[in-house]
Amino acid sequence: MAKKKTTTGKLTRKRLGELHFDMENPRFGGRAGDIKTETATLDYIVDNFGIEDVISSIAANGYFESEPLVGVQDKDEIRILEGNRRLAACLILAGDPRATQQQKRIDHAKSLMAESGVEPPEDVPVLVVTAAEQKQQMLAYLGVRHICGLSEWDSYAKAVWIANVLDESKLTLERIKRMIGDQHGTSPRILEGYYFVKQLVDRDRFLPEQSYRRGRGSNPEYPFSWVYAALGYHTIRAWLAMDDSPDHPAKDPIESHKLDDAAMLMQFLFGNKETRAKPAIIDSREIGNLANCIADRRRLMLLTEGRAVQELDELLKSPRDRLLDALHDANNSLALAATLVTRDEIDGCFVEGIDPLIRRVMASAKMFDDESCRCRLMAHRT
Repeated sequence: MAKKKTTTGKLTRKRLGELHFDMENPRFGGRAGDIKTETATLDYIVDNFGIEDVISSIAANGYFESEPLVGVQDKDEIRILEGNRRLAACLILAGDPRATQQQKRIDHAKSLMAESGVEPPEDVPVLVVTAAEQKQQMLAYLGVRHICGLSEWDSYAKAVWIANVLDESKLTLERIKRMIGDQHGTSPRILEGYYFVKQLVDRDRFLPEQSYRRGRGSNPEYPFSWVYAALGYHTIRAWLAMDDSPDHPAKDPIESHKLDDAAMLMQFLFGNKETRAKPAIIDSREIGNLANCIADRRRLMLLTEGRAVQELDELLKSPRDRLLDALHDANNSLALAATLVTRDEIDGCFVEGIDPLIRRVMASAKMFDDESCRCRLMAHRT
């Protein structure tokens, strides 16, 4: 029986100056790789993931030796794979130059440490692994630790991590699902959504920054969950000629002749600032209605013309139904106006001011007294 591999590495103490952020962290989502300096990385961690609790804990108790950072030896540097929030907190507590934009937090941290009699951290325990160990073992280990941990990753960060693990390790998607305790089969869905968007971005069919709808967490440019939710509808998958059983999503799930339709789906969901095309839906609760509209040729045509889902029922009514609705609305509105007038609560000056409007309403009503109008209505009835 083959011996099961275990995570290896060398536990040692390292000075803060030797430690560097992992700027390719999957949890950064769409910003992974875009943040170019460590100062900007520290600020991004503070703004998006919060470290006040970590600063307070270390300032009051010192750094817990039982919770080493995990880093990979990268040439002459150690890049922290696990513990970037703790590293950011330590840099603020130590007044490191990389925390130059966090002076208020540095001053507050000094007062906390003075009250507790704790010295600023100079070195911390680090489990250092090699690059080979990172690819074979640590990538999977760290992802599971975070996805199943106390600070759960959002769906986009999970999808990026799953894609990275599949690319950089020998793990299968089934194995990953078991590792992270995926009981509901969400891993293939979010992975397919990630591949779907990536294909469109790579083919210049979708520009995330042009979305009218904003996202949250690791992907602030658009709500990623809307994408894989939409791909869960059979009618949308049929329109895009996608496989009905995405248990093992392809990296390019859209065939070339369907890329334009896939880009149109993103426009229906999020709009396009560049072309000033507004979204066809207001919120995620309308995705099911959108799927139903896509299955109807007439409704789909109106959607592509820029109409909203909520408009379609009215636009597709017969002239007879639209006339009946208009007459009912007019009757109800006139009845309300008559009631308000008879209450003697309307100021005379106000009535004078709206006299032109009253005359237009009366003129419109007179149209139905016109003999030719009644003849046309009778002709339609017969």
